[in-house]
Amino acid sequence: MEIDLVDDELNILSVSAEETADLGKIIADAIADSRPDLPVVILLNGELGTGKTCLSQGLIDKLAGENASSPSYSLINQYQGNEFDIYHIDLYRLDNEYELDEIGIYEILLEENLILIEWPELIRPYLEDYIEISIEGQADQQRQLRLKANYESGQKLLERVKEYAESRN
Repeated sequence: MEIDLVDDELNILSVSAEETADLGKIIADAIADSRPDLPVVILLNGELGTGKTCLSQGLIDKLAGENASSPSYSLINQYQGNEFDIYHIDLYRLDNEYELDEIGIYEILLEENLILIEWPELIRPYLEDYIEISIEGQADQQRQLRLKANYESGQKLLERVKEYAESRN
């Protein structure tokens, strides 16, 4: 796993699905150890098959000890972690912002949870603080991941992710 922090953006090259899931576990460790103010919202961007769910599975496995599945059909999967609930949300099939209210996303965002949102385009304008992870697929299962936060404690969390990732290399 190659790691670089440039202009408050953490860039990581993952060479396999396993490394992408491991990055999810590293993010989980950073969250568990830094105990950030909740909710923590992580937006996951990327084309189909780039590793959004794979990253989420590593994170959920580490924090909740569960094998996570894609929420593509259920839209929202909920997991109980030791200290907070984890919501894995997929907004791919939603057509407009009115459907966000129908699935109850605003109530979830008001609670002290960790919230992972795939296909976040509809909800982004309504969010204040979030961490955004963009994933671009490359040849041979390599993935370029760009992590950035739009708030101070989110940026501190990303700095801790960098430290943890470097210590595992």
